[in-house]
Amino acid sequence: MFLRIIRIAAALAGCVLLMVGCIRRSELTPDPEPTAATPVRFAGRSLLIQDDATKGSPLKTGTEFINTDDPIGVFGWHAEGTGEKWIFDNQSVTIVGSLIGEYTPLRFWAWQDTATDYYDFLAVYPYRANLSYSKSVDTATQTTTVLVDYNAKEAQYDLMSAGTRRQISADPAANIAAVPLVFGHQLCAIQVVIHNDSKLESFTLNYVQFMSLMVSGTLQLQLKNDSFTSSWPSTGRDVSGALFPVNPQTTLSPGGTYPIPATGEYNLLPPQGLDPLGVAPALELSFTYNTNHTESLSIPLKTIKDGNDTPITSWAVGRKYVYHIHIRVDGGVKVNVITTEWDPVNAKTPGIMI
Repeated sequence: MFLRIIRIAAALAGCVLLMVGCIRRSELTPDPEPTAATPVRFAGRSLLIQDDATKGSPLKTGTEFINTDDPIGVFGWHAEGTGEKWIFDNQSVTIVGSLIGEYTPLRFWAWQDTATDYYDFLAVYPYRANLSYSKSVDTATQTTTVLVDYNAKEAQYDLMSAGTRRQISADPAANIAAVPLVFGHQLCAIQVVIHNDSKLESFTLNYVQFMSLMVSGTLQLQLKNDSFTSSWPSTGRDVSGALFPVNPQTTLSPGGTYPIPATGEYNLLPPQGLDPLGVAPALELSFTYNTNHTESLSIPLKTIKDGNDTPITSWAVGRKYVYHIHIRVDGGVKVNVITTEWDPVNAKTPGIMI
């Protein structure tokens, strides 16, 4: 009898276990709340920046970074879904020590469950609240374009740009990961260094200036077919008079030098040809020696040669050009140019990543 009771109890226990095993979890406890939407973030550190804010600064160089606030302006387009497709419109984004871009109000990923959905991100450095720009999208060709105006006479700053398209992925984590941006320089950097090569004579440098340069233009940023390109479809030449004049009235002793702008600084300009029809871009200077002997020179830029004895007939994006003017009193003037890449980085990591 005792054994029979044990067998009945065991059978009942098995039935209970079977019943519990058939009950779904949702019938016992409520489903967990869905996770909050993930905000769009931009990965990286802020750029290496010079501390001074003088003419032509700050220049961004290399691939090293420091933790300091350094806003960029972001444009963002979402291809599918409802509502406003431009989710960013010159949005100020500050890269801080956490390596994450901070901005407000936050925008959230809103992927559609289609194989054709994508986001386009175009960015400029530095962020400017009064930036003059326009933006457009050609949905037929999946082309996103931002046009940015630049004028070197109104403001001198290191204009940079970046762009990337994120296609929808089967990996949910990849869809909401922080967006890396790789910036490239969009201007050329120009400096002049005056040298007194005389052995005994000093001279007074009166002025140094440029003539007939391209000082303004429109930078085009474009994403098409997963490819980012930047170009200058239009530029404006200033033929009204002296450009970036410096009137130091300073005396250079034998062996002395005088950089214009100051050491480490540059005049930043759109890329341009130096041999256009009808105008003659030139470098002009004047110096006085022996108290009352003054010489004034106008040197056509297209005639100045590089270290390989080749005339430099254009200034290219992302390059520095340092014009060394060697003056020997009663012995003439010699000019040469040292040109270097702005950022000598590995081809696998072009530009500066933030």
